[in-house]
Amino acid sequence: MRPPPEDPDALFRLGQLEYEAGRLESAANAFYRAIELQDLESQGPAVFGLGRVRLRQGDRGGAYAAWRLAIATRDPEYAPRAACFMAVGYQQEGNRTEARWAWQAALDATSERYEVIALLGLGSIADLEGEVSLALSYWRRATTLVVTKAEETWWP
Repeated sequence: MRPPPEDPDALFRLGQLEYEAGRLESAANAFYRAIELQDLESQGPAVFGLGRVRLRQGDRGGAYAAWRLAIATRDPEYAPRAACFMAVGYQQEGNRTEARWAWQAALDATSERYEVIALLGLGSIADLEGEVSLALSYWRRATTLVVTKAEETWWP
């Protein structure tokens, strides 16, 4: 059963289902339609999904373009998630400049969920660049966040 053509949330869910089923072009079409029906601030989930489709199709450039748009939406969940996906991809390619930018974008999204991973990523880039003091400062911040969160959880 197909969703009504003017329901972006249903189209996003359809895109996810098509992606999981391996029907990548159909998934891309559903994500594109959802994107067309929304303003920029609401497009985060669909453009993130489109990025996953493009990556699975072997089109890293297309994935990165979609994820840059997801970051631009400032969606509290999908902007930092897209930034993390980009950062990992760039880091795998050895593109430290873009990886650093993407990790910083994840950190700038001020998402508690992605803050530690962004700090660890920035630390790894700094370490690879020979900036040991900077790397250690990022890793200390990440460790402090983890310990603080653990203390909040364990000792009310």
